[in-house]
Amino acid sequence: MEELGYPTSVEKMKERYARIVVFVTDSKHRNKGIGKALNQAAEVWARENGLVAIALNSGNRSERQDAHQFYRRLGYEATSTGFVKKI
Repeated sequence: MEELGYPTSVEKMKERYARIVVFVTDSKHRNKGIGKALNQAAEVWARENGLVAIALNSGNRSERQDAHQFYRRLGYEATSTGFVKKI
């Protein structure tokens, strides 16, 4: 069976929220409700485990704009900026 997409890790944090580390739907299968269904499953899991929020990170690159729109449609709010230093 071909993998269409999956949240690879949702980990419980001290502050009682879940963090989705990787959330990817294969580009051939986007706009079919798969990402929305995966997110709904993560929300159910989080609620069942007494968590109050879900956090995820997404890069500030132009190719991530569609993903950012998708997250906003799901009710996520942009709240932070990440930093990287190459050494």
